Order: sequence, then structure tokens, then C-alpha cells
Amino acid sequence: MSGVFFVGKKDEILYPLRLGDKSYDLVKPFGSEFSQLVFSFSIMMSYLRDFPKEGLILDVGAGSGWTTEWITRCGFKNVFWMDISKFHVEVLKERMKDEMRAVVGDMEYSCFEGGSFDCVFCFDALHHSENPQKAVNEFFRVGRKSLILNEPSRHHESDPKSIEFSKEYGVVEKGFSIQQLHKMLKKAGYSTIIIRPADLPPPLFSRKKLLNLNLFGVPARDVLYNTPVMYASRLLNKGLIVYAEK
Repeated sequence: MSGVFFVGKKDEILYPLRLGDKSYDLVKPFGSEFSQLVFSFSIMMSYLRDFPKEGLILDVGAGSGWTTEWITRCGFKNVFWMDISKFHVEVLKERMKDEMRAVVGDMEYSCFEGGSFDCVFCFDALHHSENPQKAVNEFFRVGRKSLILNEPSRHHESDPKSIEFSKEYGVVEKGFSIQQLHKMLKKAGYSTIIIRPADLPPPLFSRKKLLNLNLFGVPARDVLYNTPVMYASRLLNKGLIVYAEK
């Protein structure tokens, strides 16, 4: 699984250079968005609580590599970093040193063989893909079992900050509704799809079958255990965390 796969998407590749020096990448996630980044990350990690420490994890669209570093620090021994920009690799070297496993590549066109990883982990990156369906198809292809991803709300692409960021740096900024995400994952081939608000930790599995039913990936127990209006508002406005299995 060594080597480099490089597909040119100029603005995404040059993005780290346009930010200036690498100090921004080195301190991430510490900064103005720290609380939200770490909160979402901790919820995603809760889905790995029973995952074997030797399992193969692909951290895709990992950018500065802080998620790769933190997953490794949580005790997982085989975490592979992947991002489209080769300019992030120097930052990753400083973060990971001898533990670094890195491949430069586009999430839409992976160099890995099918079923290379036990889990695909994608933190806040799918919305930068020009063709998210292709990316999700690749996640399904290279993953043997599960996908864990975090995405901003459907309003992300119309947010003034996203529009300004896209104009300044040329990067893609999208937003996804629950239905869009569910449709993409289903089309890719995932059979189990669970979608929750990014601010809601996963509850324990219920022995009551009715509570495990879901509509568009939203478990019935989540709706029953929360005020429906509040839950719907979080789903629409707080971003989404997805857990999917083949």
C-alpha cells in the first residue's frame, strides 16, 4: 500500500501554500473552531470503541493530519493518511514522524485495491469533492466494512464564509441534506446507514426492534428520545455524522 497517486485539481492541491506558512496546519485543531472540531471528532471516535486496534483505517481527505495523529494516539496502530495535496505531507511528517503512513491521492480515484481497509474515516472533507458520489463509491470499494464521516449542514455552501473561502482559494464548498447523503450511500452499496446530528453522541443499541427502525438512516429511538422539533432542527442545521456498513 505504498506509493503516490496524484490527480491534478490545482486549487485543492495548492490550498496549503495559499494559506501561507504551515503554522496554521501545525496547530490545527487548536483555534477558533476547536470546540466544534474536537466535539465532532470525539463522537466519530465513539463508533470505533469496539474496533480492533490492529484494524486498517484510511483517514481520507485528512489535510494537515491532525485527525490521523489523534486516531493513532487513541491506540490504533494502522492508520493511513490520504489527501490530494502533497504540500500537507511535510506537516504530517512533523506530526507523525516514524509512525507516518501517507499516500497523496484524490478521494474520487483511489490507488488502493478493493477491500484494503477495515474502516474509512472521513472528517469534514467530502463536501470539498467535485463529485461526491464518486468519492463515496471509492469509500465503499476500498473499505471492507465501515465508513464514518462528518459533514457540515446543507446550508454550508450558501454560507457567506464558504462563498468567500471558495472565491479566495478556489476550493469546492458543498452542503448535503440527509436525503442526499442517504441516497449517495445507498447508491454506493451500503446496507446499514445511520445519520445523526453532529452534536448528538450515539446511543447504545436497543433490544426493542421498533426503536432500531430507521427512515433515511435516522433511527426511530433518536426521534423518540428527543423532542422531535429540536431533533429535526439539529439534523438540518448542525451538520451530520454518518456511520455506514456494507
